[in-house]
Amino acid sequence: MAASASDNSPIEAFRFLNLLILVLIAIVGLQEEFIAEFLIWENGPIETFTVVAYFSAVGALIISQRRQELNFDLCAALLILTMGLRELDFHDRFTTMGILKSRFYISPEVPLTEKLIALVIVVVIAAVALRFISRNGLSFLKGIRAGDKAALLVLNGIIFTILSKLIDSTPQLFARTVEEILEFSIPLFFLAALLVQTDRVWSESTHNGRSRKLKETP
Repeated sequence: MAASASDNSPIEAFRFLNLLILVLIAIVGLQEEFIAEFLIWENGPIETFTVVAYFSAVGALIISQRRQELNFDLCAALLILTMGLRELDFHDRFTTMGILKSRFYISPEVPLTEKLIALVIVVVIAAVALRFISRNGLSFLKGIRAGDKAALLVLNGIIFTILSKLIDSTPQLFARTVEEILEFSIPLFFLAALLVQTDRVWSESTHNGRSRKLKETP
């Protein structure tokens, strides 16, 4: 059977997203300074859409499981939810300082109870991440080597996560613009990967169903 057009272009999906991100960076970066500041400021439009995208990805995971289109991965949902909460500054909203900083755990300004609670949270998140990697890491690497669209979309999200952290807290307006739009793109890549995988499972299920009907037809 001939391969479909989409199979012949496994990186087509995230090529479009990458182009969209570059266009967004150019559009925001070329605006007057006060407009750009408004778009990327704390709790501004871009950050709000980023949070919505993270929670949309979690919702899509749950809906897919309820419709039995995908095997529900609780670790994946928790990790995406954690990233959404991180975008809402939950890592330092209720504590003396950010719980992801080593200084938090050695500073005398932070109460011991606060340190212990934060440490438990960080350990739980780390355990979830390690379990997710141990269950999916090998298949993820195989998917990348095979040019699987869902795996490549997730890879792009991971790369953009690293890039956004490398320029985090840079004072220049354009660098902050790039950072915010990169962060905005991360849940979009995860959501696109989920949609690609869901569509694949649905297509395979439909094909198998038709094949069984043909076999059962006298």
